[in-house]
Amino acid sequence: MPWGRVEERTSLGVGAVVLLVVFYATLMAVGLGRERALTRHEVFAAQPAREMLDASSGVPTARRWMVQQFAGEPRYQKPPAMSWMIAGSFAVFGEREWAARLPAVVAGGAMVVMVGMWGARLFGYTVGVVSGLMQATVYYTLMQARLAEVDMPLGAIVTGGMLCVGYAWVGGVVGRRRALLGWAFAVLAGMAMAMKGPVGPGVMYVGAVAFAGVMRSREVLWWLAHPGRVAVFVAVAALWPVGAYLADPEILPFWVKELSGRATTGIQGAEPWWFYLWNVPMLLLPWMLVTPVSVWELMRRGRREGQGPLLKFTGAWVVGGMLLLSLVADKHKHYAIPLLAGVTPLLAVGFVAAIRHQQRQPVRWYKRSTGAWLVAIGAGVAAALRWGGENEGVVAVVVGLLGAGGVVVLQMERLRW
Repeated sequence: MPWGRVEERTSLGVGAVVLLVVFYATLMAVGLGRERALTRHEVFAAQPAREMLDASSGVPTARRWMVQQFAGEPRYQKPPAMSWMIAGSFAVFGEREWAARLPAVVAGGAMVVMVGMWGARLFGYTVGVVSGLMQATVYYTLMQARLAEVDMPLGAIVTGGMLCVGYAWVGGVVGRRRALLGWAFAVLAGMAMAMKGPVGPGVMYVGAVAFAGVMRSREVLWWLAHPGRVAVFVAVAALWPVGAYLADPEILPFWVKELSGRATTGIQGAEPWWFYLWNVPMLLLPWMLVTPVSVWELMRRGRREGQGPLLKFTGAWVVGGMLLLSLVADKHKHYAIPLLAGVTPLLAVGFVAAIRHQQRQPVRWYKRSTGAWLVAIGAGVAAALRWGGENEGVVAVVVGLLGAGGVVVLQMERLRW
């Protein structure tokens, strides 16, 4: 059952989706290939993509596409799905840096739209739009969506799969559509296997099973464990490992050695097991700062509207995934990206509540506020002209425009009251 304001619709509509896509594209797509050459980790995905398309390399086609090739040598460490996407982008747009990064940008955009739709479903149109805008500007999106790495595409697949659970058991979908969401979850979990190996589907199933546990719902558990859906998951998940083994049987001993090594290492890696406890809040900046308001608003709403299932779902998604990732010796902050999209609408609730509260308060000290703002902007323009380097003029103009916009906002607030 959606928990939006009754006077708001619980869908975004085409106009809002276009707004989110255009806003996100201006952040991510502009200058995508001009800023810097591909990083070391990006090359590990882009170079195999080039070799997939190189029919003159002498490597059989099946082996090139099922097992990453790097400078003519097999690279067994990573699944090939990111290289598949980059190869498709290269085939259409040519071998350019921006084409290598385009799949990650598109995946980040898909997350923006999905989060916006989820927020609207739960809390209404306004929170939905704000959720999408926050998703586009959260730190981990700005950090990772312009890199030709697997984290954003994996995040999009995990987000899509977990929102299947959310719509089915929190968002009010019932009947045949709920069953279809179960099949979609199984397919997406299988696809995650070719993205990141067992960790991809592991994060999804751990979060979903944890949700069934905290809800004490056999119905949710059966929805996940339905034999047909399990069979679909296994079939989709096995496509790449089976294909890779048939193309290059040498990959099997590598996998056995890799798994045994990880089992021996356990959770003792370069980072402590509690690594994600401080990195997850950092990835959610700057919107993590509205957490106190969000908690207050959700508690206030919860007493009236009963939001227990939503909070349990989001908590199971985040905490379950963090526990799984904490058991893996190799820890990096961007590994937590697939866990975080469900948090954004909850933060948006607090942000919207704060804005609405502010709108109910008269603006006082207008002259002093405007004066202080103008002094700050003047100092910013002077600093830009003094230390802005070769772009001092552009920086000064941008700061000045921001200052003019702030004065307009203050004037509008004064006139409103």
